[in-house]
Amino acid sequence: MDFNVGYSNTTPLITHLTYNFSHVNIWHLALNSLAYIGVFRMLEKSIKHWKIILLSLSVAIIASFFASYDIPTMGASGMIYAMIGMWFGLVINKTLTIIDKKLFLIYCLSVILMLAISFFKHNSNFLLHLYCLGLGVLTRIKQTS
Repeated sequence: MDFNVGYSNTTPLITHLTYNFSHVNIWHLALNSLAYIGVFRMLEKSIKHWKIILLSLSVAIIASFFASYDIPTMGASGMIYAMIGMWFGLVINKTLTIIDKKLFLIYCLSVILMLAISFFKHNSNFLLHLYCLGLGVLTRIKQTS
C-alpha cells in the first residue's frame, strides 16, 4: 500500500496518521518545514520537545476525523496550526507575556489571513486548520480545580 497519500472519506484509517508526513511536492514540504521549525522554536522555550511533537501530532490526527472530505488532505499544516494554538494558549493562560503588542497583532492578523486563504482555496482543508488551532489552544489552557 502506498502511504504517500492524504486522508479522505475513502482512505484507510492509517492515512489519518501518515497524511502529516506526505506532501504534494517539494515546495509544499519546504513551506511546511519552515513553518513547523519556526513555530516549534517559539514553543520550545515553554514546552518540552517531546510534548510539542506528541501534542501537535495527536491534535492533527484527532482533528482529521472531523474534517474529512472527498479530496485528500496532505501535509503538516494541521500540526503547525496545533502548535500555533498551543502558543496562543500559553499567551491566554499568561505563561507567556506579550511585550510588543504591535508585533503580536501582526502575528494574529497573519494567522487570520492564512486561515482566510485556506477558507477560499478549494484544495486546502480549512476545517482541519481551524480545529487544530482550537484544539491546540485547549491543550495549553490551565484547568482550575
